[in-house]
Amino acid sequence: MKTLLIFLASVTMNFPSVQDDPDEIMCMATAIYHEARGEPIMGQVAVGYVILNRKVSDRYPDTICEVVYQPNQFTDVHKARPNYKSKAWETAAMVAAHVSVGLPDNETNGATMYHNPVKAPAPRWDFGKLVLVGELENHRFYKEI
Repeated sequence: MKTLLIFLASVTMNFPSVQDDPDEIMCMATAIYHEARGEPIMGQVAVGYVILNRKVSDRYPDTICEVVYQPNQFTDVHKARPNYKSKAWETAAMVAAHVSVGLPDNETNGATMYHNPVKAPAPRWDFGKLVLVGELENHRFYKEI
């Protein structure tokens, strides 16, 4: 946790345009940890960008924390706490901090939804209102029409 706070302070100093505070980055890191901690880095990055894509969409709440904690959206964020001493948490936190400042580029094509077809083969979505915009690692990414 101390490493994350030092990193966040340096990100904020090096990127003064950062609008998200450390609490917002922690919310994103929590979602990344629960949704994609077993994924390669770029899969985790994509999950972070889906959160940011939702934040700027008129269909979702206006802050990262509100997006992450919106009911029935992200796995386990309401029930389970991350293992803050794990390498998986450290990675999720670093990914969230980088994504919050736009590093690396957003390659999700504006996706606001995703799922892992192996772990969640049949989400209860109206796929007639979605367009598949890409696949990355074990996830499929969709944009709402």
